[in-house]
Amino acid sequence: MGSVLGVSMGTGAIHMARPGSRINGHPVPFDLQRVDVSEQRPENLTAEIIGVALAGGNGIDATAVACRQDGRADALRTALAHEKLANYQLVPEVIASLELFASTGELNGFRSVAVYDLGTSGLSISVVDTERKIVHGAERTTDISGRAFDAMIGEAQIASGRLALPTDADGFNRLDLLCREAKEQLSTSTAVALPAPEGLVLLSRKDFEMLIAPTVEASARLLRNTIVGSRKPVEAIVLIGGGARIPLVANVLRSVAGLPVIVANHPDTVAARGAALLAHPVSRRRAWQESRETAGPAGAAEKIRRRRELVSAAIAVGGLALLAVLGFGLTKSTDLFNGTAGSSGTLQTTSPQGTDAAGAPGSATPGGGSFNGLPGGQPLPVVAPPPVTLPPPPPPAEAPPTWDEDSYQAPAPAPAPGPNTFSVPGLPPIVVPTIPPQYIPPLPRLPRFP
Repeated sequence: MGSVLGVSMGTGAIHMARPGSRINGHPVPFDLQRVDVSEQRPENLTAEIIGVALAGGNGIDATAVACRQDGRADALRTALAHEKLANYQLVPEVIASLELFASTGELNGFRSVAVYDLGTSGLSISVVDTERKIVHGAERTTDISGRAFDAMIGEAQIASGRLALPTDADGFNRLDLLCREAKEQLSTSTAVALPAPEGLVLLSRKDFEMLIAPTVEASARLLRNTIVGSRKPVEAIVLIGGGARIPLVANVLRSVAGLPVIVANHPDTVAARGAALLAHPVSRRRAWQESRETAGPAGAAEKIRRRRELVSAAIAVGGLALLAVLGFGLTKSTDLFNGTAGSSGTLQTTSPQGTDAAGAPGSATPGGGSFNGLPGGQPLPVVAPPPVTLPPPPPPAEAPPTWDEDSYQAPAPAPAPGPNTFSVPGLPPIVVPTIPPQYIPPLPRLPRFP
């Protein structure tokens, strides 16, 4: 029996998980591997890793990749198509995580939880129903991330004078990797001292927690707002991602939310292990077609899906009148469902029993195609087309009046324009009314004096 491969595509690292066999009902052990992302794009590196794993003769029958449902999924499909990979499936990270928790029992007794995923590039918070695997609310921010914590460490070390400011791109890359290593060691150690060409990184966990405390508190407020906005009661908070290893994160969330906080085992590989549990063989033809359709411009896959739904609805109804309403022209050159429309405008198909629509033996349409029922092997239902009710014909138009010389009367001549009539080209004559003079009463006469 073959094996499956689960992959999680992160900005900082690519994680791979291959499950072993379950022994006496115990949790499935996984073979875990990690590949750090440096200057290469994560989707291109993920596609190359999967291609190498499948070409190595490891007996992998199915591959599932956990990634966020955004533009990165489309970019990953394009990269996988470029590597000519088809036998794969993409699953949302939060759904893959819930699948793993269902197998390990870490969330037994909790029906609704908030998943707090702190990774290299950002923080994702999801309020989910663990039983029905439904996401009721989700938020994401890139202001709170593992990369931001690394930058805080580097700035603090440069400000203290222990590290010199790098002068080139290679120096900044070395500094980023050094600060990242210091952050990861402080998850289990109380202090670190890492040498570098520019100096020494010397940091205690207490100082590190003072650096990141305001950012962690901001993440707690975002968690609270997400829970309130989902309008769903949350019974626990689950921490996954590399940032879940930082002890301060769990302590702050526990004190602010007042809920149980569960830190998953190996939190940075939760999505990869859950993806491995969801992996199953996919038809290469179907996967290749889906990758081709969804790798195009935005909206192309939606148009193809709607076209298929309309065509399937037309078959279910069985009436050509619906096809006419939907705008499908049944001409001789049109090929629908591998069938050819004849010159009379009817769609000729072949029934599953090898007889045509009239019951006579036949196996193919005149164009060489055939249609053997609905998808899944179901026979094509024979349904009479619905009656078409035509609207009543419009009443006959009245005959235009004819001109009779005996009864014709010439129009009366227009009256001669008066002094108050004005003519404007294109308008009827305008008559301005005469305003009567205003009446002024006579003034009283004064008596004459001698």
